[in-house]
Amino acid sequence: MNNQQTDIGPAGGEITIRSGTLDDFQRIEPLWVALYKNQHEQGMLVDVPPNGFESWRSSMSVAYGRFTSVFIAERGHELIGFLAGRIRTMPPYFGGHPVGFLSEIFILKQYRKKGIARRLMLAGLEWCRSQGVTRVEGQVLMDNEASRKMCADLGAVEELVQVVFNVGT
Repeated sequence: MNNQQTDIGPAGGEITIRSGTLDDFQRIEPLWVALYKNQHEQGMLVDVPPNGFESWRSSMSVAYGRFTSVFIAERGHELIGFLAGRIRTMPPYFGGHPVGFLSEIFILKQYRKKGIARRLMLAGLEWCRSQGVTRVEGQVLMDNEASRKMCADLGAVEELVQVVFNVGT
């Protein structure tokens, strides 16, 4: 991906999509927390522990630039959205090749429905392509129709349904 894309956004302000840096992680934290609050409201069953962001940031930072990346959406200096990407390896019985995984996409409510999530997804897909990946996966909550439609419009197909059994006491 070219490092930065700028378009005119709501009320005439420019919206920039760019590759993130390790320095961006502190700015991402409030949006990351809002993402999982929103996910929980949409039916996500797992609870994020109090140190969830720190664990996520640590897991992303270890291989940043090689196997992980974030993409940032900004209006001026305001962070309005982000997307995280990872490169994983398929199990040997599926060929053992690298596969991209795009996740943790979030746009502030007042900026939704303006094509920003689509631009972030395209940036993430291009990053995966540049890493030699030919398959990119993601997870979307069943009731998140807007996200499912966006993914379908970008060429994704729904392959699996995740089921959850609560067997603990």
